[in-house]
Amino acid sequence: MTIFLFVLFAIFTASAFSKMSERIQKLESRINHLDPQSATKTEAAKLTANGLQPTTTPEPGAAPIITQKTSPKPQTDLEFKVGGKAFTVIGVIAVLFGAGFFLRYAFENNLISPLLRIILGIIASVACIGLGEWLQKKYKNYGQILIGLGLGLAYLVCYAALHQYHLIASSIAITIAIIVTAIGLALSAYHRSAPLAVVAQIGGFLTPIILGSDHQDPLIFFTYLFILNIATLALAFFQSWSSTALIGLIGTAIVFHAWTPSFFYTRTQEWVLPSVFATIFFLIFAVTSLTKYLYRRHSNTRMDLAVVALNPAIYAFTFYGLIPFVYRDWLGVFLGVLGAAYLGLTRLIQQKTKQDIQYQNALSIIGFVFIAMAPVITALHTDTIAIIWAVCVSALVAWGYLIRSRVLVVLAHALTFGIILRVVISNFIDTSIQTPWINQNFLTNVCIILTFAVTAAIHWHHHRKSQMPETITSLEAKSLFSLVTTEAFLLAAFVINHQVGALVSTKQVWGVAILGILFLVAGWIACAFSSLPLRVAVYASYALLALRTLALHTNTVSAREFMLNPRIYAISIFIASLAIFAFLIQKRYANNLREAERTAMRSVLFVAVHALVIWLISSEISGWFTRKIYALRNELPYSLVAAKNASLSIFWAIYALAVLVFGIMKRSLIARRFAIAFLGFTILKVFLVDTSSLSNLYRFASFMTLGILLLVVGYLYHRFRDQMKKFVAE
Repeated sequence: MTIFLFVLFAIFTASAFSKMSERIQKLESRINHLDPQSATKTEAAKLTANGLQPTTTPEPGAAPIITQKTSPKPQTDLEFKVGGKAFTVIGVIAVLFGAGFFLRYAFENNLISPLLRIILGIIASVACIGLGEWLQKKYKNYGQILIGLGLGLAYLVCYAALHQYHLIASSIAITIAIIVTAIGLALSAYHRSAPLAVVAQIGGFLTPIILGSDHQDPLIFFTYLFILNIATLALAFFQSWSSTALIGLIGTAIVFHAWTPSFFYTRTQEWVLPSVFATIFFLIFAVTSLTKYLYRRHSNTRMDLAVVALNPAIYAFTFYGLIPFVYRDWLGVFLGVLGAAYLGLTRLIQQKTKQDIQYQNALSIIGFVFIAMAPVITALHTDTIAIIWAVCVSALVAWGYLIRSRVLVVLAHALTFGIILRVVISNFIDTSIQTPWINQNFLTNVCIILTFAVTAAIHWHHHRKSQMPETITSLEAKSLFSLVTTEAFLLAAFVINHQVGALVSTKQVWGVAILGILFLVAGWIACAFSSLPLRVAVYASYALLALRTLALHTNTVSAREFMLNPRIYAISIFIASLAIFAFLIQKRYANNLREAERTAMRSVLFVAVHALVIWLISSEISGWFTRKIYALRNELPYSLVAAKNASLSIFWAIYALAVLVFGIMKRSLIARRFAIAFLGFTILKVFLVDTSSLSNLYRFASFMTLGILLLVVGYLYHRFRDQMKKFVAE
């Protein structure tokens, strides 16, 4: 039953949200296209307030229209890109490959001595750099490409001198590589060329791999990475090169993870030093991005946001791999504290500046992800993790409203579907419930549903606020409140239904009463807070539960006492909840519903309540006679069968008369029509069924009772004819 409701609700939610988005877009477009004269009037008012008189410019006469022929777009752009840029880059790559093949050929055939090969490589590198410096004044891009070629040749020569020919020691090689990297970074800063910085960065990060790790001191290696990152991040900060920071972060991660295991492969106890430097690298990238955001006032690009997101992710992954297993629990605590620090930093930034909400969104998401991952790292129980995640979703909603972020609020609502999916799957897996209502799965689900209720309360609170954030409208907050309350209701119905299924068959009827009370509470919330999605869910839930009750709880043979048994009590509570819900719609919260909905549901609920009452009492009467028939065993129970049919006819006629009297007294058209229709059904039963199946005595009882009641009905219509004419058109 609840799965069907979830599907129905998903379809309804998608449709409602789509309509709401279209409506908001139309309203915004109308506001943006208001009369532009309002702006002129506003400026005039400001000038008048300052003691100045606004000047008016006379409208000029109609000027002659001069048409100018627009020059066609040059067709040489594509040609220049291909011939001037693409071919140049391909030429650089070809020269590098050619130099590599030449070195290989010369090495295999001993055409040139190793020392001479290295000298030629140095000359070629210096020549490319010098020629690039000379040409870049006139041909900037071409000259910078040649400078990049020279830097690449320098790294290649350094590699060959160390590993191919063993002409220099590793200390000299690393010194040369550092000098080349420094020259490349200096030239990139001098010429304001981000591509040169990228070439120098790549060479700098390849240096530890080129030199190997057999003879390197880890402290020297980490210090080298630290200095390289400081230099590249300084360029990224002062030149506003987002790509430089991103390449620096990725390069540091690759080199760190490629070099560290080779040195610490047999030294697992020496995890402190790499952990300290991993923390240092994390901090310098975080501080750089924060400083750029606060003081440089540059808008964050996608690369900047990528650095903000990847930096803590790489740090957490690295720290998780380095820390010994015995300290993993403390790592979870550390991640939780780090997540809280990110949230605190977000709040401080939000109070200081209102610009660039994307940066604040990124920090907030990182903080909540760390907090959510903390219980997973510490290996808590899955139910505990689910509760913590549900609390995080609720906190994310509150946090989104606090920092005025539409993205966070919508993201939190999207995550609720993941929580719902987890609850549904856990209930399907947990098929062996030992003690219904008192088990870990049920208590976990109750806690999750309570977090949904808190989330709905947060949405409603911000809907009622007089001053709403500009990014989240009151209408959107109310819509989210309706969606979350509907989700909580469906989730509660699903969980209760699952627990009821674990009861013994004789007690499962109490599930009807429990679900009826739940539906009534949800209906009250839906009416009091004008939540259409929740009301639709309640309507559908009542209908499905009524159909299931008719299908599963009609058999009353096992009941020992007439009208005093658990079935009567439980189903009566369900019917009473439906009647109270009808009262809320018709009387208590009539102004919160549309007229069409209120009129339709008044008729439907009235018929449903009385139909269930008739079915319940009729099944009790039928069950009482059926038990008597079974007790006779081999004797012919014709008289009891006849008595059962006659009793049903008499009860139906009396009940129809009672409803008719009620309709006349309360001026209820639906009650009178229902009574007349039910009387017609009873007449058909008496004349068609009772005539052929009952003995003379029971025929007399059925016909006499029906006749007397029909005479009473006729008298009532004649007696109150004038009064009914006054409200016959109601």
